[in-house]
Amino acid sequence: MTKRRLRVILLCIGLLIVLSLAVLRGPGPPLYRMTVLPSLGGEYVTPYGMNDHDQIVGIAQTAEGETHLFLWDREKGMQDLGAVTGSHVGINNAGQIVGTMVDPNGKGQAFLWDPNGGRQLLGMLGGIHSYADAMNNLGQVVGTVDMSAGVYHAFLWDRAGGMRDLGPGRACTINNAGEIILYTPAGVL
Repeated sequence: MTKRRLRVILLCIGLLIVLSLAVLRGPGPPLYRMTVLPSLGGEYVTPYGMNDHDQIVGIAQTAEGETHLFLWDREKGMQDLGAVTGSHVGINNAGQIVGTMVDPNGKGQAFLWDPNGGRQLLGMLGGIHSYADAMNNLGQVVGTVDMSAGVYHAFLWDRAGGMRDLGPGRACTINNAGEIILYTPAGVL
């Protein structure tokens, strides 16, 4: 037998062993799992964020036609967390949620929802409206305040310091190291 023929035979035997092991092992884990979210009685359900515990947050229309914040997880199912405005909502691994709601004065205001304490309005820095855009796992929130027609300031909020003005621009995200991406009149920082 030539060396070439011996290599081909050994290669075929190796492939048969690998294929046999794959067949005996069965199919691998699924690449994804699809879940159809229930509605709040209205025509749409729009998820916007998910944390590492498979909790999903978003907005959905109620049977009355209102836009409400929802939290869904496999244990508790769909939870209606009340009226919201806008579509910027986010969730961190502690189950805290940020978004924008209409405050008692009829203005859009950023809020933090905590599973243990409910909703907390975050403030407006003396502006017209505030919008929460993102939150990290430390509970730090970033967003934008509409100071006056066409003038926007980015903000950072946390429990220790409250809402702090980051200057002209819009804050769009924050990571767990506290680094923030800002859109400013000078560009992205």
